[in-house]
Amino acid sequence: MQVLLSSIGSRGDVQPILALALELRALGHHARLCVAPNFKEWIESYGLECTPIGPDLRKMTGGTVPGKPVLPPKEQLQKMAEESVRAQFQVIAEAARGCDLLVAAGALQIAAHSIAEAQEIPYVFAAYCPAVLPSPKYPPPKTGGHYSYALPESENLQLWGQNAAEFDARFGATLNEERAKAGLGPVASVQSY
Repeated sequence: MQVLLSSIGSRGDVQPILALALELRALGHHARLCVAPNFKEWIESYGLECTPIGPDLRKMTGGTVPGKPVLPPKEQLQKMAEESVRAQFQVIAEAARGCDLLVAAGALQIAAHSIAEAQEIPYVFAAYCPAVLPSPKYPPPKTGGHYSYALPESENLQLWGQNAAEFDARFGATLNEERAKAGLGPVASVQSY
């Protein structure tokens, strides 16, 4: 079996799929990874195939500099989001050719499900913790701030609704443009898709 494992994120996002790739290989399967370019050498040191995707995260976050990274202005973040989705459609689609399964790990895998759908291969989304899955029991993760985990269910649902609207505003139009190019219909909600 040929498996594509894709994750856009930090080492904490990549290390679990590296472990999965090594276990797949031990079981006689072939795993290929799509990860940020700063992990390519590390992945290849294990004898695994690696396709870089997205920006070098060390450059974006300041590497190992302590403290909170400085985010670009809102307009630049929107442009980066659109470019990321377009790049995912190109890079992940090419890496997925000939694969029997596509596993996408992490919240920024906006195109992976669509690529699997277009190539008619099974798809699995891996969430590293339940906090990224909508629930009335807890609020969504919030970058740059913290929510109280003692909120009423109605407030949690409202916050998840806002989170879904933010995903749609940031990624929805570009996702649906790229889906149309692939001959796929639009999705109504980026988060739930």
